Parts: sequence; structure tokens; C-alpha cells
Amino acid sequence: MSEVERLKQQIVELEILVEKLKWEKYDIQWSEICEFFNENGIRQTATKFNMQIKDVMDFIVKCDNNTDGLQSASDYRECHILVYGEDPYYDSSDNDDTA
Repeated sequence: MSEVERLKQQIVELEILVEKLKWEKYDIQWSEICEFFNENGIRQTATKFNMQIKDVMDFIVKCDNNTDGLQSASDYRECHILVYGEDPYYDSSDNDDTA
């Protein structure tokens, strides 16, 4: 294995470790975060637990194994627009001017 290939492999391994460590700090408070989210929504959860809005959204999906709980949050639409830059309920095919 060349030095470049070895370094690329090491980068991949470090990226995996960083992602794992990011979630481990939240897993400690897993039930508290989920309970607070269910009562308060995305923004308030991010503020209370010092998380990024995207991290809260990813965390809730990870906990639920689906997006149902996340999409039921009262501030889901505005947070989705803030994080992803698009309205999750906008269907671009409705504005098709080819007819």
C-alpha cells in the first residue's frame, strides 16, 4: 500500500471516529433529549442541549428510525428550510409551465 493510499484510509477511519464521537456525547442524554423534543420542538431542543438544528433533526431521525416524529414538530418546516434551503412540502412539479 502506498503512502497516499495509507493516508486516505487513515482519513476515512478518522472521519468515522469523529462521527461516532459526535453521536456518543448525545447518546448520554438520549432519553432526556427525546422527551424534551417531543414537548418543545426542534429549535428549543437545539438551544437547551447546545446542539445545531441539523444535529437535532438527524438525532431524532436516528432515535425514531424514521422521520415521523421529526415531521410532527411544530417548527419542522422552518427548520428544514433553514438547514436544507428548501421547503419540504413544496412540489416543483406543480409549477411545471410546459403544459
